[in-house]
Amino acid sequence: MTTKTKQGQFHGATLKSTNLGDLFLCESRYLPDDVLTTHAHEHAFFCLTLGGGYSETYGRKLRDATPSHLAYHPPGEEHKVEFGHQATRCFNIELREPIFASAAGCALPLEAPADLGGELLALSIRLLAEHRENDSVSPLAAETLCSELLSGLKQEQEPATTRHVPHWLERVRDQLHESFENPPSLSQLAREASVHPVYLARAFRRFFQYSIGDYVRRLRMREACRRLADTDQPVADVSLATGFFDQSHLTRHFKRQLGTTPARFRRLTQVTWAVYCVQETTCSMPYAGGWQDSV
Repeated sequence: MTTKTKQGQFHGATLKSTNLGDLFLCESRYLPDDVLTTHAHEHAFFCLTLGGGYSETYGRKLRDATPSHLAYHPPGEEHKVEFGHQATRCFNIELREPIFASAAGCALPLEAPADLGGELLALSIRLLAEHRENDSVSPLAAETLCSELLSGLKQEQEPATTRHVPHWLERVRDQLHESFENPPSLSQLAREASVHPVYLARAFRRFFQYSIGDYVRRLRMREACRRLADTDQPVADVSLATGFFDQSHLTRHFKRQLGTTPARFRRLTQVTWAVYCVQETTCSMPYAGGWQDSV
């Protein structure tokens, strides 16, 4: 039986929340190896993973989320979540009906789940920073950033219903995920896929919106984000371990793709964990915000 959750309710310990009427922002922490049985949310929401990670089943699909992963959940979507072996921290952006009409130019919420990156990921990180800032301008800034998120999501989903990724191209993508630190050449990938290199390059961009080179850079960025969020590894060591030449090379890509630096990203993703640890040593409850009801 599917559990239904109401607005403003998220599983886990609430570290910080902000209610802006049509927009609800919530940072949550989830216990290691926790499992959330199949449930659905009354409202649509984005979920930005800040630390740790989880596997999520929705419909017939499975997503694995690590730090800097941004997912969109339409209202009423049924999903089950299994968290990894360390505590997971997420930033949830819940959207109520009126904001869709004003921001996305449509009366109904966007219906397809999505895994997002690029500019939309950068917008979600800026939204997290405004949530943390919480000054007199933050509500306006947060609503503006959310409007941009929805507009970008709408553009991304419009052609999605006509795209069917060929199996051979999925194999190429999987190979890149396995070897992004030292990826094969275009010729090697094309030879293994039994297609011409030019055709491979064109098909990859068509179905995945990025060139093969940019896609590999984003995989490296994702691993760098995971290490920055979940370890104390020096930034210079993270750079080398994820395929970048040096720290300045990683920093350039961070600024270009996420609009921030590796050091600031680490502070954003780790600050709630530090606050939680202080609260846990001084309070009998996990956090003063208590526990709530959904992911």
